[in-house]
Amino acid sequence: MNMIYGFGAAIVIAGALFKIMHWKGADLMLIIGMATEAGIFCISAFEPVHMDPDWSLVYPELAGGEPTTKKEKKGGSISQQLDAMLAEAKIGPDLIQSLGTGLQSLSTNVKDMAEISTAAIATNEYASSATKAARNMEEISKSTAMVSDSLSSFTGGLSSVLNNLNASESATSDFKEEMGKLNRNLGNLNQIYGNMLSAMGGSR
Repeated sequence: MNMIYGFGAAIVIAGALFKIMHWKGADLMLIIGMATEAGIFCISAFEPVHMDPDWSLVYPELAGGEPTTKKEKKGGSISQQLDAMLAEAKIGPDLIQSLGTGLQSLSTNVKDMAEISTAAIATNEYASSATKAARNMEEISKSTAMVSDSLSSFTGGLSSVLNNLNASESATSDFKEEMGKLNRNLGNLNQIYGNMLSAMGGSR
């Protein structure tokens, strides 16, 4: 029925629009719209009557009965009914206290788990630092080995230099000895030459 009402109203409005704007076919559109509206009114005459809910079932005082608050008083207040339900379920103060203790223990365990997770993170960081330190020590040992090799090479070179110096010292002593011999020979030659000159001068 809602769909029928909607389409019928749309046709009526379209017919009225054509008539107001004096468009071509306005009379025909208006006739169609008004006829549709009349048909819809005829159909609505056969629509069943909408029945309202019986509110007296929810609110007895509407039917002249007692208010619902009085009935609640017969069964007790809400707190009394709740106490009765707890008693039937055998939920006493001891059980409630045990529940509170369990919740506190759960809270403590959660805090301990948080501390354990923090310790695990710190352990991971320590392991990472130890790995980096081991790598650094390995690099230092390699550098030490290179320095040791360089020192060994330097020591070998220094030994060869000392050997060369020793050889040069012996050669220098030999050179000094030869120079001494040469000086003595030159002295002898000078003496002989002087004697010759003296002898030649005496004969003159």
